[in-house]
Amino acid sequence: MKWKIRTEGRYTPPEGFEIDDLLYTLLKIRGIDDNSIHSFLNPALRFLHSPFMFTHMEKAIGRIMDNIKTKKPILLHGDYDVDGITGVSLLYRVIKKMGGKVYYYIPARLSEGYGLSKKGVDYAREIGANLIITVDCGISGVEEVDYANSLSIDVIVTDHHHPKEHVPDAFAIINPKLDERYPFKYLAGVGVAFKLALALAYTHGLEQKEVLWLLDLVAMGTVADVVPMIGENRILTYHGLQVLNKTRNTGIRALMEVAGITPPVKTHHIGFILGPRINALGRLSHAGDGVKLLTTYDKNLAMEIARRMDFYNKERQSTEKSILEGALKKVEEMGIEDYSSIVLWDEEWHQGVIGIVASRLVERFHRPTILFSVDGEFSKGSGRSTPSIDLFETLTSLEDMIEEFGGHREAAGLVVKSDKLEEFRSAFNNVVKEKISPEDLEGVVYVDMEISLDEVNEKTLAMIKSLEPFGPMNPSPVFIIRDLKVVGYPENFKGEHIRFRVLKEREHREVLGFNGLKHLDNIKERPDVDLVVSVYKDRNGGTKLKLIDIRIKEGG
Repeated sequence: MKWKIRTEGRYTPPEGFEIDDLLYTLLKIRGIDDNSIHSFLNPALRFLHSPFMFTHMEKAIGRIMDNIKTKKPILLHGDYDVDGITGVSLLYRVIKKMGGKVYYYIPARLSEGYGLSKKGVDYAREIGANLIITVDCGISGVEEVDYANSLSIDVIVTDHHHPKEHVPDAFAIINPKLDERYPFKYLAGVGVAFKLALALAYTHGLEQKEVLWLLDLVAMGTVADVVPMIGENRILTYHGLQVLNKTRNTGIRALMEVAGITPPVKTHHIGFILGPRINALGRLSHAGDGVKLLTTYDKNLAMEIARRMDFYNKERQSTEKSILEGALKKVEEMGIEDYSSIVLWDEEWHQGVIGIVASRLVERFHRPTILFSVDGEFSKGSGRSTPSIDLFETLTSLEDMIEEFGGHREAAGLVVKSDKLEEFRSAFNNVVKEKISPEDLEGVVYVDMEISLDEVNEKTLAMIKSLEPFGPMNPSPVFIIRDLKVVGYPENFKGEHIRFRVLKEREHREVLGFNGLKHLDNIKERPDVDLVVSVYKDRNGGTKLKLIDIRIKEGG
């Protein structure tokens, strides 16, 4: 792995700035200018933009209020992932509290696929709804919106995905990526739903604190959707985590209990424990129960659904392991050295799990990856990308070969005719090959800066904590520490993990290498090393180093 250091030295804070040069450098690396440092380190709700900065917000609110006042049904149509489920749950609670007659529809992942569906529109007609509000979807639903319009059903699209060539003829569109007036472009779907909820509360006279208590849902959807953790996303997640740690939500409390989570809850609990359980429903069953969990006040029902989520998550893990083993064999057979990307398919692969496996292959081989589940004439794929390759843009350049697709820079879903998969693999690889560098294929560890071993202390930990919550574009800091001596007795613990101590000029620290067993033989002779690490506090309050990569010094 290549180590790429973002800055070789340190930035000096301007005169009058009472800030440590280490923290100041970390902020500058993250693109925070001097005028924004205060708001970044103090992510107050007052720094949020007004929801009425969206061009169509007032129009959308007026239309929704008409239905609330006349008790006409409103249908919320959401995506089946955590972002969509939390967004639908949030709007459902708010509209319900305002006295609205509200229903929800989550499409079946395997039979309907992503986006606003005609079945969803038919369901709106069935319940007598003349208004559909999409959540985390809809911006690509040109035909579906036309179909709704033909039935005299208005559609308000709330979404955060990139549009394709044409946008739907909706009653109103609330999407930061389309709206020139709205300053922040990276809201998650649940973040857009929250903005709509705030505007509704303001218009209806509902106390703002009623909506703020729903920030736990916003934090869950924002973190799980892996959107940039900057600007409004960071503010919403920062306060959402505070709400999550004292949540009133019966369903969230049940899910935390089943998952064995106790406060303090942080972003990694959402990303690796809570989020996968909610997503497991959509992958292996039906995601509609996720909304039921997050909107119920019945403790027994909440526990029943939470346990079911836990069961499906374990089943998902087993399926994932099986698909990964098969995919690795296929990678070995294809000769990875000859490819800049990975495109694989199989009739036995579960459509709901291939996206997770694609992520695992990206981590291992540092190449954009798309896996397909073959189902007769058509194959449904899920892709994940590397930092240097915009997957949505790449697929757009190949849209003549694709039946349908949608997604982001980092992840996308698509459908390709099964007899075109070989041709698609070649074309996709050719496009990626033109854009990806040899350095990218080797794998890159991005390092913020170099620090000394004596800087691994409580003060540095406090500075790191001030940058939370972490996520894309605001990652947890990564450091290089050079010229260290391995001392003591490096050991293996709990399967694939290792721990050892390092020394430099009387300073010594413990290093934990999670899944680092491959390094153990190299450090048993106690060589001199350079380390790439993160700094963290263990359960006992000690300051430790988490190993990311290691280099043995020549002659060490």
